[in-house]
Amino acid sequence: MQGNRHQQDGLVIYWAPNGLQHTRCGIAIKAKAGKAVVRNRARRWMRELLRRWQDALAPGWDLIILVRTPAIIQSYRYFVQQLKAALLLTRIAEGPLEG
Repeated sequence: MQGNRHQQDGLVIYWAPNGLQHTRCGIAIKAKAGKAVVRNRARRWMRELLRRWQDALAPGWDLIILVRTPAIIQSYRYFVQQLKAALLLTRIAEGPLEG
């Protein structure tokens, strides 16, 4: 399977077609992004945002979202802004991302 990669301010998105009618998402957060409490909070944020945005995501993709640096998860608003921008730049998001 051949995929693509987009890196943006401590956030990396890998995506590849999956041949299915829905998009699957995987979340990975590097240990240097913070202690377990911080990493788990970022996972919860990401799961909630992807749940809210699932109708706006194009079907048929496998996504892996990797958080590399702690700076991106210091503020919820900044985190949402960066994730939204990355999904729009990769054209995985077809509609408006509300929330």
